[in-house]
Amino acid sequence: MDKKVILIAGDDSSGRRKGLSDLLQTWGVSPDDLDFESCIASEREPSSWIASAQQIPFLADSRVVVVRNVGRLDPEKFTFNLAEVPESGRIILVGDDEIGDESRTATIESNITKWGKKVSKFGAVVRFDLPKKSLSSDALRDKALEFGKKMSPAAAALLAEMKSDHPGDAYAEVEKLALYVGEAPAITEKDIRDTVSPDQEYNVFQLVDAIVAGQSATALGLLKLMLSKSNKVQEQAFGKLFPLISRHFRLLWQARLILDEGASFSNLSQAVKDQLPAKSIADEKDWSQRRFIQAAKKVNYQKLSRAMDLLVEADAQLKGQKPSYTPVETLETMLLRMTQVFKS
Repeated sequence: MDKKVILIAGDDSSGRRKGLSDLLQTWGVSPDDLDFESCIASEREPSSWIASAQQIPFLADSRVVVVRNVGRLDPEKFTFNLAEVPESGRIILVGDDEIGDESRTATIESNITKWGKKVSKFGAVVRFDLPKKSLSSDALRDKALEFGKKMSPAAAALLAEMKSDHPGDAYAEVEKLALYVGEAPAITEKDIRDTVSPDQEYNVFQLVDAIVAGQSATALGLLKLMLSKSNKVQEQAFGKLFPLISRHFRLLWQARLILDEGASFSNLSQAVKDQLPAKSIADEKDWSQRRFIQAAKKVNYQKLSRAMDLLVEADAQLKGQKPSYTPVETLETMLLRMTQVFKS
């Protein structure tokens, strides 16, 4: 590729890494060469990247500057001109994966989009994107085979469930798992449980399963795990925990309705469809539908209604509308009362 400025982006982490490696190989430059330089975007201003690329190559045809984590910088906040990169210079911007909450992730993605618009005027944008369809167990098994590892359907299904909200993370996890198991020929369910950090949605599934099963100790342990990701308990409760638990209870209600009507997802009558909201359990992933149906067998409308009342009550307590304990104690009390409802 003869472009002077290139942005490598997309949610396929392994694809980005290979793309960068292939590009450096094409230009005949390696990270150990004198004509190679790498930096983190947030540590230097864009004008300094260009200045580095303007230096005359010593032993190669081009001087290559790789800028990692470019999503950390908003290009509109800086003054620079990519057209000043000389014919002997190359700048590779990489939109690496970042860790953070939804707000930070949105900012990173927005910045990468802005960089794409800047780069496209002077160079090229190369994207490595994963399929936008729901995460497939078969796709994860195929990915494992690329690293010489087998993965059972059950193990792949578990990983798909744990990372269903972030397919890119799931594929990246396969690569890490392949390294973790070493010489072992297969990636097992135990390997996945031992090493993979599940999405919040998966943790809520586990939490609601524990509540419905009346397992108070398990429910409290999962709550502690979820709250450990931030010291802002109320922010966690209002921003994620309450909305997700409420959503799960509503979907359980819909699953109970489908069971009572003797229907199935492959054959929903119009009468059942008319009782479901516009966006319903019918729109959920296959594995999600199966889990809700299994859980719905253990509940009835009265218990679900009472559990939702307890959620509303805890919401009011955290907002100061009702007497309460500390935020953590309020949430723990809510879970204990919920598990008692489903035990009875």
